[in-house]
Amino acid sequence: MKDVKIRKKNGIKPDKHREVGEPKALICAHGDAHGLICAVLSKKFLEEEGFEVEVLCSFKTGDVKNFWEKTIDNIKENYEKVVIVDIPLHKDVSLSLSKLKKLNEKVKDVWYIDHHPRNFAELPPIKNFYIVDSPGKCYYGFNKTNIKRDEKTGLLVRLGQIADRDLNVTPTKEEETVANGISYSLFSDKFSLDELIVKLENINSRESWSLFRNLGQEFYEKYCSLDRVKYMGNVAVVDTSNVEFKLVWNILHRAIDVFNVNYAVGVREFEHFTQINIVRNPQRKLPSLKEIVPHIPYNVLIVGDGAISYRIRGKNRKEISKEVEQLVERLNQIAKDTGDE
Repeated sequence: MKDVKIRKKNGIKPDKHREVGEPKALICAHGDAHGLICAVLSKKFLEEEGFEVEVLCSFKTGDVKNFWEKTIDNIKENYEKVVIVDIPLHKDVSLSLSKLKKLNEKVKDVWYIDHHPRNFAELPPIKNFYIVDSPGKCYYGFNKTNIKRDEKTGLLVRLGQIADRDLNVTPTKEEETVANGISYSLFSDKFSLDELIVKLENINSRESWSLFRNLGQEFYEKYCSLDRVKYMGNVAVVDTSNVEFKLVWNILHRAIDVFNVNYAVGVREFEHFTQINIVRNPQRKLPSLKEIVPHIPYNVLIVGDGAISYRIRGKNRKEISKEVEQLVERLNQIAKDTGDE
């Protein structure tokens, strides 16, 4: 994935056109469609407050571990405000809290806004620390009651919820395509980040809407073709080789949507390990995927009620194929036991 707005050391490009004394803000947003939309929404409200805004939304922020362990330390002191949106806390929560405290010592106003729940005993180290209850609130300005939210803002909020698979929103097929187009746009070489931000700022125009809809169709044709999918009972097994990691989830959800199965499993082979991703159909009454975690004696990267990611190491292709078959059998059995075959 391309990095944009980058200095050699910290991934942030200085603005040569900024007026002397003009307040400057940096937005660090998760490197996916929802994060990008949250950044665009945050930028709108920061600009209304008179800030010159820069956005960092790339691998440096899309990889949560990398962000908390490296990127955040390289943010410079020349920002009056830093806003972090849609980036989950590190699995070592205390690490994230200590990094926020350190950042707040050199930047006077730091905001953290996220919607991924985390348990922690320590008090937040910064004044403006928010874990909101919806992906539709994950942006700077979500709590401003005296600012008018126009139709375009409402549309961006809705597309962000769709991109993040918010079950409180039921998208049309076209909205789903547009949301996937926004996801795909971040990993396409056709546009810079600045260009994508401008397009999203004008999402209610026919030109921008058509652009992302067409990108969504291109994504479907390139990554969601039938030759990537095989079926084993009520589970779609998808070859996710040569796919950007952030797009794997879109592909698996697309398989569920199109073929109306209970689960989709992505399999991607690397040189030293095989990556397995699982999503469940959110429209069906299936138990949490956390139930199968005890059966996975491997490096589990992501665990949620509706999604799991883990790695298999030290196995040959035949052994991995057998393990995938066993996984599929277990998923089919879970569905059978709950009466949702």
